Amino acid sequence: MKKIYILMVLFLTATGFRAQAQDDAANRQQDSLQQVVNQLTAEVDNYAKEDLYRKIWKDRAKYFNIGYVQQTLTDKTFGGEIKSDFGVSLSNGKTYYLHKKPIAGMMKFGLDWTWMDINYAKSTTQMIDEENGSVSSVAMHQLEYGM
Repeated sequence: MKKIYILMVLFLTATGFRAQAQDDAANRQQDSLQQVVNQLTAEVDNYAKEDLYRKIWKDRAKYFNIGYVQQTLTDKTFGGEIKSDFGVSLSNGKTYYLHKKPIAGMMKFGLDWTWMDINYAKSTTQMIDEENGSVSSVAMHQLEYGM
């Protein structure tokens, strides 16, 4: 009877060691799989973040501006100021960024190069004809192009 008890104890002990060894192997395999999943998730998140930065900053590299102009000219010959009736400005250009990734995820520094800068203004002034004593309106147009 002692032999049967001893054999049962040995059998249960061996079974317990084998089950614990299998659990350790399963845990190691699960840990390695979790590490791979975490690594792949981090890579996907990084690619998604870079793709978002590329979409945001590439679209902001080019610009086209339309503006309203109100200018005042000083007549040095006769004195006085000439104010514009209306004016329009157009500018088109590109920003060349100095670094690829935005600082703190929201700020980049770059150089603006304006390819086309057109400014137009129309003014009217009163001219007095000294011979006739008549007053007439004269329209003046000013166009500037810059790069």
